[in-house]
Amino acid sequence: MQSAIYLNNRASSLIEKNCFEKAIETLNQALHAGQKVQTKDEWSSSSLSSSSKFSRRPSGKYLSTSNKRRKELDNQEVFMYSRPLYVSHLPQTEGNRFLSWVIIFNFALCHHLMALRAADYKDKHENLLEALKLYEALVALPMEDTFQIETTYFMAMINNSAQIYQMLHRPRQAKQHSDQMLSLLMATIQEGKADTVDGFDGFLLNATQRSLGAVAA
Repeated sequence: MQSAIYLNNRASSLIEKNCFEKAIETLNQALHAGQKVQTKDEWSSSSLSSSSKFSRRPSGKYLSTSNKRRKELDNQEVFMYSRPLYVSHLPQTEGNRFLSWVIIFNFALCHHLMALRAADYKDKHENLLEALKLYEALVALPMEDTFQIETTYFMAMINNSAQIYQMLHRPRQAKQHSDQMLSLLMATIQEGKADTVDGFDGFLLNATQRSLGAVAA
C-alpha cells in the first residue's frame, strides 16, 4: 500500500501543477499498485448500486491538502473545491477502501479541472461527465462506521457536482445538490463546527445563491 500512497501523493502534486495528463497516469498506477485497491469502474458500479447513506466522521489525521490557491479559479463566480488529497497513512480498518476513495476523489478533481481549462467543447463535456460520474459514485458510497471521511470532502463532492450540473444546463439536479449542501451547512453551524470546514464560505455562497435563484425564478 505504501507505493499506492506515494503515487497518489505524487499525483496530487501534479494536479497542483496543472499536469493533468501525467496526474491521470499516476493515479492509474496508484490504483494498480495495491491488489485490493478498486479500479474506477469497480468503484462506480459497487457504490452506485447501494442505497446506504453517508456517515460523517473525521479523517484529519489521515488526510491533508496543500494551502496553495488556484489563481485561475479566484475570479470565478462559482466556488469550486480544487485541492487534491494527500494521504499521510491509512486507518487500521478499511484502509484499502479508504485509499481507493482518496484516489477516486483525486481522479474526479483532475477531470473537473481539465474540463474547466479545456478549449475544445468535446473535451470539456467528456471531462465534466467523467468527473460527475466519479463524484456521484463517492457520494453514494456505503460508508461503514470505521470508514472515516472528513465533512469538508463530502461537501466538496456535493458542491462540485452541483457546479457541473449547472455547467451541463441541468438546474434541477444542481438545486437538489445545493439544497443538500445547505442542510449540511446549517447542521454544521448549529454544531458550532463551521470553522472546521475548509471552504465553508464558498460552499455557503454557492448553496444560498442557487436556492435564492430558484426561488426568484
